[in-house]
Formats: sequence, C-alpha cells, structure tokens
Amino acid sequence: MHYSNVKLSNLNTIEACQNAIDAIENDYQNIAGGFKAWNSGYQTELTKAAQNKIEAIQRKEDKLFSLINKEKFKKYQSDGGELSFEEFMIKYCD
Repeated sequence: MHYSNVKLSNLNTIEACQNAIDAIENDYQNIAGGFKAWNSGYQTELTKAAQNKIEAIQRKEDKLFSLINKEKFKKYQSDGGELSFEEFMIKYCD
C-alpha cells in the first residue's frame, strides 16, 4: 500500500499499526527507484516519506501500547494489586 493511503487516525490497534507497516514495506511504490529497483534483486531502501510515515505509525503504536498497559494497571490496582507501575510492567507486560 502506498504510504499516503495510510491514515494514522484509522489505526486503532497495535495489530492495525503492524499491518500498515508491513503493507508500506511491501509496496514497490514506497521504494527509492520504484519498480525497477524493487525487481532488481538488490537491496533497496524506502523513500524518505515512507520512512517518516512508518516512524509516525511506530510512535502511535507505542502510545497504544502504553494506553493498553495503563488500563491493565488500573484494573490490577482496583483488584487490590500492590505493585508499582514499573514493577507491574516488568512482571506482566511484554
């Protein structure tokens, strides 16, 4: 998928973020040199714009991960858990 077709506002899960990154990385339109470079068999690089979009998606993915773990921690605390957030993250979160 061309990087410009990926809208950050539509990425509401970590899985959606990972799928979007995969789609960007696997589209020849996002490769410097286009289809010719993609099909050459040599190592290729993403265009700067595609790299920037992937970095933005990764930042959103990190925020989603933090939000999910904060929600888990709040539930843990409401259930009587006594660990600090840092200890909770080490013990229960990937």
